[in-house]
Amino acid sequence: MFSADRFQLLAASAQVAVIVLANADVTDIELIPVKPHTISDDEVTHRCAGRVLHFAGVLGLVDGVGHSQLAEPLDEQRVSALADAFTTYCVTLMGDHLEREIAKHSAGDFVEWAQRLYRLPDARD
Repeated sequence: MFSADRFQLLAASAQVAVIVLANADVTDIELIPVKPHTISDDEVTHRCAGRVLHFAGVLGLVDGVGHSQLAEPLDEQRVSALADAFTTYCVTLMGDHLEREIAKHSAGDFVEWAQRLYRLPDARD
């Protein structure tokens, strides 16, 4: 049995956090987002349907540094598998975030540019 406090503490202090569900060999891993967003219980059920997964711990990024609280000690190969899965998750998450930010700023920049262009004096007069 383990105390949930250490898992909750990591999730609360992280900017990005996931609950890790995995099979015993850590060859089948599902990362359930906790921060910056969550998914519904129905989505978790859908993702895990037909798979035998157990709670493996919580992974998080705190000020850009990776942290883990594992339910039990894992060998290097299993830790590496979790690290790879979490890295891929973070790259995807950050890529999606960057795309939204770029689109938001690009649209704003274009509008600002178009407004400045419209205010230019017409040299044909």
